[in-house]
Amino acid sequence: MGGSYVKPIYAADASQFIIQAEETDIDENDIPLKVPAVIKNIFIDGLCKTKNVLIANQLSDMFKAKTFSDIMTEAHLGKLKLERLGIFSSIDVLVDVSEDSHGDVFDVHYIVKEKRRFSMNIGTSIGANEGGMTMNANINNIRGYGETLKSGLSFGTRVSSAYEFAYIKPFSNDSDKKFTIRLIKSMEDKSQSLYNENTKGAGFDFQIPSALGVHVFGLDFMCRENLINLEAPFSVRENAGHSLKSSIKHTLTSDGRDDWIFPSSGHLVKHSVEYSGIGGNVKSIKSDLELQINKEIIPNVVVSCSFQGGVVRSLTSDLLLINDRLFLGGPVSIRGFATRGIGRHDGQASLGGEKYWASGLHLYTPLPFRPGQGGFGDLFRLHLFFNAGSLSDFNTSFRDFISKPRYSYGLGVMIMLGAVARLEINYCIPKNAQPGDVINNGLQVGVGMSFL
Repeated sequence: MGGSYVKPIYAADASQFIIQAEETDIDENDIPLKVPAVIKNIFIDGLCKTKNVLIANQLSDMFKAKTFSDIMTEAHLGKLKLERLGIFSSIDVLVDVSEDSHGDVFDVHYIVKEKRRFSMNIGTSIGANEGGMTMNANINNIRGYGETLKSGLSFGTRVSSAYEFAYIKPFSNDSDKKFTIRLIKSMEDKSQSLYNENTKGAGFDFQIPSALGVHVFGLDFMCRENLINLEAPFSVRENAGHSLKSSIKHTLTSDGRDDWIFPSSGHLVKHSVEYSGIGGNVKSIKSDLELQINKEIIPNVVVSCSFQGGVVRSLTSDLLLINDRLFLGGPVSIRGFATRGIGRHDGQASLGGEKYWASGLHLYTPLPFRPGQGGFGDLFRLHLFFNAGSLSDFNTSFRDFISKPRYSYGLGVMIMLGAVARLEINYCIPKNAQPGDVINNGLQVGVGMSFL
């Protein structure tokens, strides 16, 4: 096919924007398929505040389509790119034969509805076995290039209060590339370790996609204050007061799962590394890895395997603050143990560790006899699981760290909560608990978005 490039054409209706390919000769010898098809025009109806160049840059690759199958794929990918801009409340796509064509030239129509300039909502949020109320107010598409100014206030069962302001700017030539500036203030309840953490700070993130996954490069400046409970032991009290943590972080995420809540196929690979010490009094390095693979072995029966691991180490002779240590156990982690229940304790206070690993083998099936199939019943799954893991400091031998894990097994029911989280009610049998571990034998309830 001869070369083509994007040319913006403005329609009589100011709300309509057309991206048009230049007229070129089509050499059928360059097209490998028997039935060639090309895109002549891309119409975007409904633009008001959004700049034309932002939309043109997202959709320009569509003119590379050479078959009708390519056109349908590119039209869908174009819709996903526009959705990821976050500035439209609805997007519809129509592919139609172009005028004066012989059935091999098509036009693609996008009918969009922009979000209101100002938006506000009040709702609930669900995290790692916690819930809360959130209030958000946004200024959308500030200058017409997809920028968003977000402000949020939340109150929860663990995070007693949190405030966040964020400015998000997608790159005009690729909506998957984004730059974010954040200001945060939060008060978080760390009751399992008998202290509260008060955090104030700012952060910068740069998100960029690649063939391996999505990279996020971050720079954070955080001022933290540990408020110690009256009954806390000395090992926790010595962490009282202020600390200043400045860190750079890289996270790579490759998520090929077909669903976040009840995946039946696909993989998840997530790796992060954080260096703290470019300023402040916290100097450490930390790395985490998360793996998950899901496979439907027979219709509606899914096997899932997962692994998590991490290490953190002080770069000075000072001990790690309790804020920076690693913790393990709980209904979204090693089931059958209390939240932060695995590892060293001083009295009732969990002290965490410097390295951990955790793995899980899960079998998910529909409810027996499939009640409510095709409707309400599809929100439920039976769940059989086996979890194992270990948490320790670096003074523990590698052999003991690997060969003497805590483990648990059991069964229960999973319930989908909307499309954002799931609830698990499991009967758990913990085994091989070590001195100091806090177990949860019997029924255990967990709610969250991410589970081991």
